[in-house]
Amino acid sequence: MRVAYGERRVLPSAKRAAVLALVCGAASCASEPMRAWSQEPPPQSEPVPQEPTEPTPTEPEPTEPTPTEPTPTETPASGQTWSEAAATPVPHQLEGPEGVPGPGWVHGSLAVRYRGRYTDEDRDQDLRGVLALDVADPKTPWIKGYLLARTDIDLGFDEGPILQDLSNTYDGAVVSKLYLAYADLLLGQSPEGSAGTFRIGRQCDPRLPEVLRLDGVSYLTRPMKEERELQVGVYAGQPVHLYESTSNENLAFGTFVEGRPWTSGWARFDWMHLEDELVMGEERDDLLDFEVWQEVSKRWRLEGEFSHLEGDPRDLRLTSLFNDAESESNVRVNYYELLETQKERATELDPFFEQLLAYEPFRQGTVNASQALGEHAQIDGGVDLRRVTHSDDVGEFNRDYERYYVTGTWRDLGTEGLALSATVDFWDGDDQDTNSVGADLSYSVADRWQASIGSYYSLYKYELLELSEQEDVRTYYIRTSRKVSSRLDFDIQYELEDDDFETYHTLRMGLLWKF
Repeated sequence: MRVAYGERRVLPSAKRAAVLALVCGAASCASEPMRAWSQEPPPQSEPVPQEPTEPTPTEPEPTEPTPTEPTPTETPASGQTWSEAAATPVPHQLEGPEGVPGPGWVHGSLAVRYRGRYTDEDRDQDLRGVLALDVADPKTPWIKGYLLARTDIDLGFDEGPILQDLSNTYDGAVVSKLYLAYADLLLGQSPEGSAGTFRIGRQCDPRLPEVLRLDGVSYLTRPMKEERELQVGVYAGQPVHLYESTSNENLAFGTFVEGRPWTSGWARFDWMHLEDELVMGEERDDLLDFEVWQEVSKRWRLEGEFSHLEGDPRDLRLTSLFNDAESESNVRVNYYELLETQKERATELDPFFEQLLAYEPFRQGTVNASQALGEHAQIDGGVDLRRVTHSDDVGEFNRDYERYYVTGTWRDLGTEGLALSATVDFWDGDDQDTNSVGADLSYSVADRWQASIGSYYSLYKYELLELSEQEDVRTYYIRTSRKVSSRLDFDIQYELEDDDFETYHTLRMGLLWKF
């Protein structure tokens, strides 16, 4: 997973981005409070400030269905307030492609993807398969099941030490991982009459303050107290660390309560207990997390989150969101601060301490805004500012920087479906000031065929799973995708990355079959 530092959704910690890659993987469980780094995305055809719900890899994958869980950070549908959106249940994925009920009681997808990476001295070729299944019989709505699994195959053409990933640490060429496998049992014959949902198996709840994959049990009540929409949840089991040989001595349990205790507001409190057998001994951690948001109006929402770890304040996040659909205006202001030095903790809290050691406090603020200019144009701009609290702590994976950017987008240029985006930005890093330009030219035909070509610049770019940092990186790409049918999608893309020391070539091809 390669990410870039500083684009419009730059969020705090390298380590937490790695948590998502190592602990959750395959997009099977995403949590907004992960507060992970975001990539340096190329200019998009419709650049709109986005919610930082999860880290975004620079290698786009075919869509892989995940358990849909309603969260308060989702954008409300037209005509809904933020509170109404939070209270709207999200159905389990039981429909076939394009909303048509699929045959029988098993639905899902199979994604197959090839990746070839090359440098002058190294090459690596891999094949990946991801299977996602929803299992539900309409005749027995009180029980449902879900499975998500992945297999990586090393095609055996590796040369050199540069292009290595976690799969290369295994003895065999085939590495399989079970991400999710659980059953949901309603305590009642129908969803409407159920007191809650009991889940058993390998699971991962995206609403928890940290990504936690668990072999165990959990229970979530139905919303109570009518307009207050009060929900209580508990969970317990053995944490799953997919890249550890054993985790039999580990334990996790916790509880949470959430609801709308006042008008147009929402609040949630979490307690998470983790026990992890580490190289240097057992680690026991208790995390407290409090999150709240307030809908000031239908267009404006305020958010805040504060966490406390083992008796010390951990971090603070403040966000202001403005979205006016009528004028197509969007403004997002975000502030994050790591309050205390993060030292050795349970894997879910910090998986890379043994490699990166302590992670020092820092502050980061971002302002992003976009405005439509008529029917076919849009302007998008922003500022990213990051400061390590103590200047002596600046170093690899924890740097000071500033970035200012403006993106212009023009759609339907001469013909329907043709779009051009151009970005101009200014970087002020630890020891260099840089101006850069990026652009993206794309064309789409009735949502069935899309192609794009472009380039973008990254002051810092990271290969998180290899703990490597690149500087001064220019990326060029060409991509195309085709909806072959309602059930089959195909995409192919080529990317060239040029930094101060090496040139990387990457070819990706993927098929997604929905059934």
